[in-house]
Amino acid sequence: MENSVKKKRILTEVHEFMRLHHYSIHTERTYCDWIRKFILFHNMKGRKELLATPEKKIEEYLTYLAERKNVAKATQNQAMNALVFLYKKILVIPLKKTGDILLFCCSPHSSHVSFSYVSTIVWQMCGPGDLIYVPEGFRRG
Repeated sequence: MENSVKKKRILTEVHEFMRLHHYSIHTERTYCDWIRKFILFHNMKGRKELLATPEKKIEEYLTYLAERKNVAKATQNQAMNALVFLYKKILVIPLKKTGDILLFCCSPHSSHVSFSYVSTIVWQMCGPGDLIYVPEGFRRG
């Protein structure tokens, strides 16, 4: 009997889950849009294709967004969040390298620079030569 029950479409499941859990309608639309674009990008036809090497597929898509579409870091993060949501909440598949995917979004592929990178550079410029003035209360060490 279970075989005769047809699985819902992925985007229908996303809509229903987000409505049930009171997500913003804007978040719902945005996530569904990113998930749809992700599925089209990989030309996936069914759930089995979504389940094969998810981390690799996410990384390939984010690389495409960064290098070919030149999207901003915030946009990459939005796409990544939608895809992590898809795998964790809808497909209930634990992603092994979520941290690596997050680091990828903040990598040099993006046109933006992270706060920690800027902070490191600034602190390297402070010191005996004081290329940058830093008040006493904010100095390291």
